Amino acid sequence: TQRCGAGVRGGAVQARDTSRVPAGIAGQVGQRNGEPVVAFSVGEEELAGIDTKPLVGHPAWEVAPLLTNRWAEMGTGPSLRWSVRRRVEVVCDVAGLDEDLVRAVSALREPVFPKDVFQERRDQVLTGIEAQRHQPEALAAEAMAVRGHAYPTDDPRHYRTMDEVVTDLKAQTPERLTKFWQDFAGASHGQFSVVGNVDPEALKAELQKLLGDWKSPQAYARIRMDYHGLPTATEMVEVPDKANAVLLQARNIPISEEHPDYTALSMAVRLLGGSADARLFHRLREKESISYGAYASLSASRDVDNAMIDIRAILAPANIDRLQKALQEEIERVHTDGFSQAELDEARNALMDQRRQYLASEANVTSLLSSNLFWNTDMGRWTRRDEQIRALTLEQVNAAFRKWIDPKKALTVGAGSFSAARAKATEKVQK
Repeated sequence: TQRCGAGVRGGAVQARDTSRVPAGIAGQVGQRNGEPVVAFSVGEEELAGIDTKPLVGHPAWEVAPLLTNRWAEMGTGPSLRWSVRRRVEVVCDVAGLDEDLVRAVSALREPVFPKDVFQERRDQVLTGIEAQRHQPEALAAEAMAVRGHAYPTDDPRHYRTMDEVVTDLKAQTPERLTKFWQDFAGASHGQFSVVGNVDPEALKAELQKLLGDWKSPQAYARIRMDYHGLPTATEMVEVPDKANAVLLQARNIPISEEHPDYTALSMAVRLLGGSADARLFHRLREKESISYGAYASLSASRDVDNAMIDIRAILAPANIDRLQKALQEEIERVHTDGFSQAELDEARNALMDQRRQYLASEANVTSLLSSNLFWNTDMGRWTRRDEQIRALTLEQVNAAFRKWIDPKKALTVGAGSFSAARAKATEKVQK
């Protein structure tokens, strides 16, 4: 199954085709101008990608499309736990759109997995994973994810550690990839959106001709990530000989993008750490100079009450104790005293500017229209969110922070050369 989107930049179209639930082909149309680019993808997000270099000007594209896999993402990101992902991108002018659509579909429907390319790509990813084993941020993120994903190893939502990914990669073969593609790849139903100077009916007809008989062998069912509370705990991962360290702090909360408190809470998190003007950056970076950067973000599911408030800071290992103390103090201060009206007004203006700029991109509009079709909504949802942001009061924002963020409950994970930093500080004091 697929959903499609297309956006024009000047004399070209950007198309996006993403596999999801069977829904019947629906369409939305808009008009824009810009620079030439075409992107065409199959998969709700990208796991396997078409290597486009052999497709552009390659004399044998029609018989030997090259499908390669972004192995670094296999099993490590949340997207694989939700759906199998695949993508192809092509650049062309409008005049060459039909030909390049044929190329893209040919690559998807009849892929080949050359053994030499397979081995090269796998070796590249294995090398990358080995390098990540020595990086504080990667190790902290893995420790956080292992604690935060309460699923058994045979569940597709299970977080796969670097060791598990390496084991899986070494077990793969080109034959297994081919069998997987044959068993799962298809385009039974979908959504289609186009933004630009194209004939939408002709483009839909062409896609129907190219993909209409490509039936999906397996039915699609959305795998939801349910809410799981995180333990209140602190874990420090020692990483030898690293100048920088990372501190992550997470709170899982049962809220979705459609929850009545979502807009207010999203603004509260933005005021806490959404930019260089926010509380955390000002306190930890500008005022006390104990962090190179500190930010907070809120990520929420669309259809499940499951969200995470994530805080991360980069620091020198010697500053870990001071940073943890200052971070706790700042969260407690907001919880007690709240934000100011000036902070809210400034952040709201910046957010509304960002949302306007987002709609200036043809690719963004295309993706948004496709998403609307998938979720059975329209641009009214975007407009309603704008209205909610404009209507936010300081009382609503502060109340949402106090309701959903408990200063004393969080999972905190740090990674860095903390022992060496403490030993060095002790030695300095003794001298």
